[in-house]
Amino acid sequence: MMQAYSSVFTPRAPSGEGLAGPSREVTVARAELLRLPACRGLRIACLSGCAWLTIERQWQDIVLERGEVLVLNDKAPVFVSGLPEARLRLTPA
Repeated sequence: MMQAYSSVFTPRAPSGEGLAGPSREVTVARAELLRLPACRGLRIACLSGCAWLTIERQWQDIVLERGEVLVLNDKAPVFVSGLPEARLRLTPA
């Protein structure tokens, strides 16, 4: 069965420069879909909960649990949803 998302959002810095700048924390619920633009080198740390990540053009999804970290090595966009909720720290390269 396909998941229906209540919202899709892309985090932005206050000045609108995308994910450049200091690290930031985001919370993603099951009914939300976080879209991270092509961010090679972005470090995604799961601070609490569990997150489901799908990297565009890759056949295998990734599940991050509390305490786990993923560093992106692809330029493809990443889509993140909580299982049921995840608090993440995003740190640019």
